[in-house]
Amino acid sequence: MQKIIKSSRPFAIIVLGLICGFSLGLVLRIAGAAYSLDGNVIPSADYLYRLGTPTARWSSINSRIYFDAAGNVGIGTASPAASLEINGGVRLITGTKGTCDATLRGTLWYTSGGAGKDSVQVCAKDAAGTYAWRTIY
Repeated sequence: MQKIIKSSRPFAIIVLGLICGFSLGLVLRIAGAAYSLDGNVIPSADYLYRLGTPTARWSSINSRIYFDAAGNVGIGTASPAASLEINGGVRLITGTKGTCDATLRGTLWYTSGGAGKDSVQVCAKDAAGTYAWRTIY
């Protein structure tokens, strides 16, 4: 089944293709140029959903974020060797820090010290089972 939605302006036509239940294709035409986005939601044997086409799974979103068969994610690297590998810096910004507990365990937090010293903390549990923000710097 294919649904065509036309805008009131001739320069924009959106075509939505609904194929095989979960499959979705989108073509957007603006001023003569065509941009397309297509994909399928395909359940695998382990009931995980992966994005891709009927014959292949996406391994990259935009040549900056990559996924490998083991589930590793690479940002700026096409061959991540860990669950998350980043080629470049990671910036932590200050917001509202939550209470350190089992839910936030392992979270890194940066606090801007304003005129004073900045700090970097991690939410961790000690040997007695007490959760607290532990200062790294």
